[in-house]
Amino acid sequence: MLAAGSGFLFGIAMAAFASYQRRRFAAQRQAFTDEQVLYEGPANHFFNGESVGGWIYLTPRRLLFRSHAINLQPHELSIDLSDVSEALPVLTAKIIPNGLRIVTRSGRDERFVVEGHRRWCDEITNAQRRVA
Repeated sequence: MLAAGSGFLFGIAMAAFASYQRRRFAAQRQAFTDEQVLYEGPANHFFNGESVGGWIYLTPRRLLFRSHAINLQPHELSIDLSDVSEALPVLTAKIIPNGLRIVTRSGRDERFVVEGHRRWCDEITNAQRRVA
């Protein structure tokens, strides 16, 4: 009984945290004064051995990841869509279908955990086609 109650409380806490994060990052959208946000969502970016939590945005010009401040390595990553050679859906930990791999023309390999990894690939590809 105690385990079930603890699990329930943990679920409530996680839902509250997710709701808070969505509101917080939605407010950051206003920073895109000269860019339209085409697609966005929660994400983790694998950075120097840490899975850094935050939010990822797709605009007609770039893919932008902004971490939340709770991480050990808070950071921001911006990748111009013109530099993206591949956007691939991948498995996280070789079993979970939620990974997004971005390979750039300059040889960088960036990995994320996202909701709907195949849709992210489609959205990135469609944004690139609109610019081309």
